[in-house]
Amino acid sequence: MLNNNTSIAPLFERILQQFARLRSKNAFIDRFQKEEGFSVDMMDSSAERVHELIDLYAQAEKPDFLG
Repeated sequence: MLNNNTSIAPLFERILQQFARLRSKNAFIDRFQKEEGFSVDMMDSSAERVHELIDLYAQAEKPDFLG
């Protein structure tokens, strides 16, 4: 059975936009920095991974994705 789950991409896009707004203001960063092992780079890296996922979903919607 083959499913098309690319409709989740707009949700990821909204989340990424919200993150970017908060990140540009460094909102709530101080709360995360209190946690052991936290690094701001981890948040930025995660945002980049979500961006890559969005790009992958965009590619998956093209007819030649598997071919």
